Amino acid sequence: YRVSTLTADMLREARELVRVGIGYVCALMLASCSVWYLYKLLFDCGGDVAVGLFSAGYLLITMLPQVLFAALDFDYYPRLSGVCGKKEKRDAMVNEHIEVHLLVQIPVISFFILLLPVLIPLLYSTEFSTVVLMTQIALFGLVLNCIAHPISFLPLAKGDRTAYLIQECVHDISLVALVCGGYIMYGFEGVGMAMLAVYIIDLVTVWSVARMRLGFEISPNVLRYFLLNLPSLLLLAYSVVMFDGWLYWVTGMLCAAVSSAVSLSLMKRQGVTLMKLFKRLFARK
Repeated sequence: YRVSTLTADMLREARELVRVGIGYVCALMLASCSVWYLYKLLFDCGGDVAVGLFSAGYLLITMLPQVLFAALDFDYYPRLSGVCGKKEKRDAMVNEHIEVHLLVQIPVISFFILLLPVLIPLLYSTEFSTVVLMTQIALFGLVLNCIAHPISFLPLAKGDRTAYLIQECVHDISLVALVCGGYIMYGFEGVGMAMLAVYIIDLVTVWSVARMRLGFEISPNVLRYFLLNLPSLLLLAYSVVMFDGWLYWVTGMLCAAVSSAVSLSLMKRQGVTLMKLFKRLFARK
């Protein structure tokens, strides 16, 4: 039994898949070029020292979401593709995924931000302490990414290459422009504020694209979970910028503990225990 993959019928059937694949590859190439150009501009502005310090903080900023999202996104995209043609099921799945992200990741992000003054000298050296505040400020944007990340899969699952490229282009352009501008005006603290602004732009962009082109609606539970955690996150941000010494650690631990308590309480109301959550995160079907 022989199957020819070069027949006209086979190519016609695979046309949509190839179009989406080309869009995805183009987005990856654009992202790689934007990061390369960003490093080049930083080198021109601050030399190899600025590039090295930024790379250390940027690695932690990009590494944490990869670790957090990997288990939660293991089977998300295939399931989303299967229901993308049914609006109610699709919106329910995306909103449920956002809710899980918020409940699981906000406590983890809070503790990670709190411990960065210890982690960065431990992972690198004390010379990299310059980028601690930059990394802390930027990591607050990951809370917004908990909402934006699941929504960003929608154009790809629907096969809308144009929409996917639009949101990726906005991210890459804003990253290069804002980070370089932030470094020139305020140094590494400006870089942290710029990356936080990039996460805000990402959320607005992916939500606008999903709403206008696919009719996606965010559920009230998502807004409720976010608003319940917002006071502790704002207090943590204030302590990161304003406090030092024992006051920083006491306030930070209090904020992280409150966010953990809120998440556990909300999960308990939904009948989700930690054991069930771990089984869901790390199960391989």
